[in-house]
Amino acid sequence: MAKFAQHVIETRDQVSDADIAAARDVGYTAAETRAIVTITGVVPLTNYLNNVNDTIVDIPDAGAQAP
Repeated sequence: MAKFAQHVIETRDQVSDADIAAARDVGYTAAETRAIVTITGVVPLTNYLNNVNDTIVDIPDAGAQAP
């Protein structure tokens, strides 16, 4: 999944039929490939909006230890 997602990002969502076929050949369904493409678009959009809005992150970072 990571390899396909990286390819989607690198090609700016301009994946070919061969790219989709390669993902299907390793076992991903059509729905899963669509989900990967969707997520690679939504995550940057969310980041852009948070940066523009100066969103305050109110959750502990991954390195923080629970009390």
